[in-house]
Formats: sequence, C-alpha cells, structure tokens
Amino acid sequence: MPQRATSPPRMVEYSPTAARTHAFCEKKYYFTWLARRKQGWRKPADHPWHRVYELKGVTSRHAWAGNLYHQVMARTLARVRYGVHPNEAAARRLARGVAEAQFAFSRERRFVGAVKSHVEAYDDISVFLALFEHAYDLPADGVLEETCADVDRWLSTTFAWDGWGPLIAEMRRAEAVHVEPRDLLYTLAGARIRARMDLGLLTRDHRFLLYDWKCHTDDERFVVHDRQKEEHQVLAYALWAMQPGTLGLPVERVVGHIYNPIAGECRAVRFTEAACADVELEVGRWARLQARLFDEVAEVDVDDLRGPYAPDRSCPWCPFKGVCGEEIAWHTLT
Repeated sequence: MPQRATSPPRMVEYSPTAARTHAFCEKKYYFTWLARRKQGWRKPADHPWHRVYELKGVTSRHAWAGNLYHQVMARTLARVRYGVHPNEAAARRLARGVAEAQFAFSRERRFVGAVKSHVEAYDDISVFLALFEHAYDLPADGVLEETCADVDRWLSTTFAWDGWGPLIAEMRRAEAVHVEPRDLLYTLAGARIRARMDLGLLTRDHRFLLYDWKCHTDDERFVVHDRQKEEHQVLAYALWAMQPGTLGLPVERVVGHIYNPIAGECRAVRFTEAACADVELEVGRWARLQARLFDEVAEVDVDDLRGPYAPDRSCPWCPFKGVCGEEIAWHTLT
C-alpha cells in the first residue's frame, strides 16, 4: 500500500513576549499557545477551546491604556506617510472617540462570541475590547475616564518630546517606513520571528531606525532586568534588518529607540555582534523547548506545567482564571 504523505513539521515561532509569558507562568503560556493552535471560535460556546479563545482577548485597564496609545500612535504615524501633519488635538480626539467606542463594546459584552477580525472599526481602529472587569462581572466605575486621562497625558507628552519633530522629519525623507508591520518575517536558529516593531525607518543613508513605545513605570527593584528584556525584544525585531535576505545591514547601521510616554524619555539602544549571538542562542533554546514540550495538543499535560511564582498575587488577575484549575482533560479534547 502506498504510504500517506506526511505534512512537514510546523515552523516554531519565537516571540519575546511569549517567551516572557512562558517564564512567568507556563500554564498561562499554554492557554495562549492553545488559542493560536486551535480555532476555538469555531467551537460551541461551552467548549473549553471556545472559552480559552474568548479569555485570551481579556485585558486589564492598564494594558488597555497602553494598547490604545499604540493604536492612536500607529494611526497618527500612518497618516504622515500620506502627507498629513500630525496634530496633537486631533490625536487626543481620536483617542477619546476610540476609547468610548471600545468601552461600550466591552460594557455591552459584545466580545462574547465575537471574532476580532470581524469587529467594526472606529476610524480604522478596531473597537474590540474585553475588559477584565466586564468579563468577570466586576465594578468598572471610573475605568473609562482613568484610561482617557492616561492616554491624553501620554499623547501630550509625546507631542512635547524634543525628539518628536526630528522623528516626523526623518519619516518624511525616509526611503521606507514600517508602521506596526505584520509582514516582516525572518528565520533564526530554527524559528520564525515577526519583527513587530512599532515603527521602523530605512533612511536614505541606509541606516535602520527602530522605535518601540513602552507605557509603564519602572519598578526600581527590577530596572536593570526590565531594561535588559526590553532591549532583547527590540534587538529580536532589529535583527530583521541585518538578515542577508532582507536589508543585510551591518549591526552598527541599526539603532533601536525605546520611548516611554509616561516619563517622556527616549533611550537609544546600540547593538553588538555579541548581543546578536545571545539572541540567536536564546531563540535556539526556545525552538528546542517548543519541539519538545509544545508540539501537539494531545502531548501536553497541563498538570505538569508550572504556575506563577506568587499565585496568590497573580492568579486572581489572570484572564485565564476562568478555565485554569478546572478538571478538564485538555489533552483529550478535539
């Protein structure tokens, strides 16, 4: 009898965010991985995979504020490419309008059964939002106003930043501009990486400038550790510009920038060959880990996965608390 053709092994994807989630809590990582691997939205509402799919979209107020800032910045910068001068008042009005539309979507629980890609938009920005408070029937008093106030303040700080004008000028004369690109891919050490930078510019003198927005305050206890993780993430994206199959730039021609609108500070990040080699080693370890532990759903025993370091503090605010810990034989589901 002729042998059945076997499909080629699935390419592992490396994401610095996913790697941090895995280090923080293997169970949380499992559910995000499961949501990507299985199309839970196709299942009945009471199927565990469907519940995982819905809970993956649940977000906290602080994360929502950061996402909203990113969305408004992307829309504002995308318009620069078409000759529209960025206007602070217009950006703040856009943020308010989007926030109100997203909050109404969440408050009315329209996220239940929704497919993100099919949700309506407000000025080309999706109104999809599933706030933790609405998903778990908690009070949401003041959430909208606090979020609008945060983003309004961050936008004002950004437009007042002394690097804002030079950035816009650099965009206008750049050879290529990438605003939150989805199609910049490369492979490294057995894994595929998406260079999901917030902004990337190829200058006319063939430098690549990468920008990443970070909407958080530094915890003084972990400043060094957090900044190392941020620079690792930026370098994982910046390596796209150094690949022979993309731009093929030498490491000294690629510069990262991490801008924090809360502090109004921008940190330039210069890369080295040694740092690039460290990223390649980390990606290789990740690829081997995925092949060994997260290959097929049927082979993962959730009970063997590690939880967070401080479950009493972390688990009550985890979006997956509605399914994690339940007596479900996840590896047997189809």
